[in-house]
Amino acid sequence: MNNAMPRLTPVAAGIALLLAGNAMAEEQTVAIQDDVEVIRVSGTRASLSEALNEKRFNDAVVDVIAAEDIGVMPDADIGDSLERVSGVEVERGEDGTANQINIRGLPGHFTKTLFNGRTITTAMNANRNFSYNMMPSAFVSQVSVQKSTSADLEEGGIAGTVDLRTHRALDRADATTRVILKGTQPGNSDEWGPDLSFIHTNKFADDTIGLSFGANYLEENNAAQFTSSANMGSAHLNSDDGLVFAPNQIRAELKDNQRERAAAFVNLEWRPSDNLSLFAESFYTQYHTEENRQRLTFETRNKPLNGIHDSVDYCFDVEGQGERCDTYLTNFSIGNTAALVDSTPIQRDDEVWLNTFEAQYRTGDWTIDAGVTFSRSNQVWDSVLLNARTNNNFDMTFDGTDGPWRFYFDDVRGFDGTAADYLIDGNNYTMGRALNGNNALNAAQVSTETERNANAFDLDFTHDTFKEFGAFSLNKVRFGFAYAEEESLRVNYSSDGQLTNAQLQEFTDQYSDNYIPGFNTAIPKSGSWFSNYGSNGMMLPFMTPDVDHFFDNFSMSDLRNYLSDNDRLKEKVNNLYEDTFSSYFRADFGIGYDLTGNIGVRYTRTKQTQEGVITDWQQGLRYNAELDKLELKDENLENIVSRSNTYDYWLPSLNLNYALRDDMRLRFGLGRTMSRPNKDDLELSTTLNGNLETGTHTIATQDPDLQPFTSDNIDLSWEWYYSAESMLAVAYFRKEIDGLVRTVDFYGAGNSLDIDWGGYEPQDVEINLALKTNADTVNLQGFEINYQTPFDFLPGRLSNTGMKSNYTYIDNSNPEIVRASARHNTNWTLYYSERKFDARASWSYRSGYLQDEQERSYFEDGNAAGNNPHAYYYPASYVESQTRLTLSTSYRPINNLRLTLAMSNVTDQGQNTYTDIAGVQVARSFKDNGRRINAGVIFSF
Repeated sequence: MNNAMPRLTPVAAGIALLLAGNAMAEEQTVAIQDDVEVIRVSGTRASLSEALNEKRFNDAVVDVIAAEDIGVMPDADIGDSLERVSGVEVERGEDGTANQINIRGLPGHFTKTLFNGRTITTAMNANRNFSYNMMPSAFVSQVSVQKSTSADLEEGGIAGTVDLRTHRALDRADATTRVILKGTQPGNSDEWGPDLSFIHTNKFADDTIGLSFGANYLEENNAAQFTSSANMGSAHLNSDDGLVFAPNQIRAELKDNQRERAAAFVNLEWRPSDNLSLFAESFYTQYHTEENRQRLTFETRNKPLNGIHDSVDYCFDVEGQGERCDTYLTNFSIGNTAALVDSTPIQRDDEVWLNTFEAQYRTGDWTIDAGVTFSRSNQVWDSVLLNARTNNNFDMTFDGTDGPWRFYFDDVRGFDGTAADYLIDGNNYTMGRALNGNNALNAAQVSTETERNANAFDLDFTHDTFKEFGAFSLNKVRFGFAYAEEESLRVNYSSDGQLTNAQLQEFTDQYSDNYIPGFNTAIPKSGSWFSNYGSNGMMLPFMTPDVDHFFDNFSMSDLRNYLSDNDRLKEKVNNLYEDTFSSYFRADFGIGYDLTGNIGVRYTRTKQTQEGVITDWQQGLRYNAELDKLELKDENLENIVSRSNTYDYWLPSLNLNYALRDDMRLRFGLGRTMSRPNKDDLELSTTLNGNLETGTHTIATQDPDLQPFTSDNIDLSWEWYYSAESMLAVAYFRKEIDGLVRTVDFYGAGNSLDIDWGGYEPQDVEINLALKTNADTVNLQGFEINYQTPFDFLPGRLSNTGMKSNYTYIDNSNPEIVRASARHNTNWTLYYSERKFDARASWSYRSGYLQDEQERSYFEDGNAAGNNPHAYYYPASYVESQTRLTLSTSYRPINNLRLTLAMSNVTDQGQNTYTDIAGVQVARSFKDNGRRINAGVIFSF
């Protein structure tokens, strides 16, 4: 496994600059099947017309984005383009990039992502998700989102299947070269970064050989701001009226993130005859991110409550104890507050390399397709935590009922001069032992190395049968086989605990002669704190440890070496091997002139082998006096064992397409799909989390014997194509999903575990268990409405306008299990499109959804964990509804030049998460990653 990954050098960046560009069609001719008319349109209108016809003449329920739709408007990542597809919800990372998608309310790991029809394996996500921010939109000619299933479709996508198709020269009319020079400016950083691409397609030898290749280099400097808190009710404060409940921590945070992406693809296609076609493609991307989190944390547990506060009473039933009522604080003032500041630098290096070989041979009525794919991916993730504490405590007031948590000093909104000086003066900080036993250097999680490799082979046979049996006709028969082997290899490097002051001093003295801990001022790069919430008096600058100075003197390998030399470095191995064999049979048929369809079945068999460490938590715990913590007795990270699990499934499917008339279709889909469990859930892993201050510990275990999830699906849609570029469609869907994995908590179940205190004074400890299991069933149903039309009936230039809109409603029977399933989702796009000028405004809305379910925990003796002598209640947390407005323009002053300008998140919307206590909303977290501007020039040859 590689320990380091190559960085993009200035020379490589220069080469990428010379090759910069983007594929974009200037004009496109769209021929409507079964019609004689040829419509010549360009820009957004051309792309929507092409996508409409792909949807119209497909037996399955599918939505398509065509190349013009992706290329004309400057989406840096393919995930931004997918946001405009009906039923698709985009999940954005903390830096604002669209890195995951949900389809019809299901999380990203339920979606199967294909690259030119074949699985792409990456190490960029811990589970089976695909990171869409690794794929430049310039490389993609078409994206299809298939929501119903068919027997020939690779298993794995309960939510749906996304297929990313790259440019192929033989599919284009003429040779094309596009060069684009773009720049991106995230609003919270005000720093411009390049997004440079080059695409070339050409045909040779009488159009029998096609060559396409491209390169992309992107660099962005993102910044985000956060406030957040622990669970409401996770701590109690002392008041004259007894116990009142609040979060045990409230935090303010800045995050700076720089990402670099260098990507390239090349494909070669040869069609020496009408009967033979050969295709080969290689795709490579290198993705590097560096980020630093600067955080100010206020500890509220057990602090004396001053007289200034607002509260909400909530009553609930406790089994065997009757009704119980508690008081929860929505804003409050406390004395003797301690503050912890820290910096967390994270560096991540990813590489993905995919090679595909395809062959197609036709003989008589038979077509034989064969393909081989080799996928290689690895990731190195490094992180360390530097923290410090303020030397003195002070009085603080918090307000959580108006957007993000507001911070007050001495009952004055914002910081007064004394408090501000206190927080930004480095003399008031101690770079040493910090709050609650945390030390200046937290090396508990040092590094993770992940390698994922996959080899796949498939062979498909198609016979153009066309046999009639009265009104019934058998049109085509397909069957095929596929075999794939995949390995996921991971090593976690960690310390057996945090470094004490003496150990920290020993480490710094050993690897540097002149290191003295320093501090940086944490201040937003652009604007003020949470400017999109108005000037309500938020944070002022505070100081955090200087991570740049730290890494000027030390490297992560230095830290690893020090821990290893002192027998403190732990290496935890988790390897997963999956061998899958699949076969299918599909028959395409027709009944009369108006009804067509397909019926088939897919069989898949998977053998999973998991390697790792099995820890028998029932052996109990022991007290480590040096680290002042409890440990699992049985933990032995060198005892690698292997466990295997084999399962097989039959997945039937039926699709019908009925032409009510020439311009109106009715579709029906019925089928079973499956998705495999997340790779993290299959680990041979047992962990103990908690600390002696709270007295709460949780033993969490994974399960390598988890089974896949299955879903029985119904899809029904009515589609009216009332003109060549217009459509009105209504679709109903239902999914009955079985076997979903859930963490089942057993509160107090570990009380009987033996704890060896080694002669030290025993402490009151509550041991809880969190076990993975296939336990839940969820029914998802809903409907989608799609509408698309040009306004060509309007006079003059207004005839170049049009719109595309969609709305999705989702009813989720179990939102506690399938979260992030918003009930209402909609997108509206208005466009103006002609040869020289193209403009588009897209507005999306996603209603709020559950993030964390409420928790009520109680014990037979009536005592709860920690210092709370009662059962406790954590209210549910919700993500507030979100809107996003994107504006894009494109202008062509001359034939070979196009200028582009776009702005996303125009209204600078943040993401607010709140806790609901008896109808009162209290801030839980707020994320602000700002608006984003993208400008560029495109040269066409």
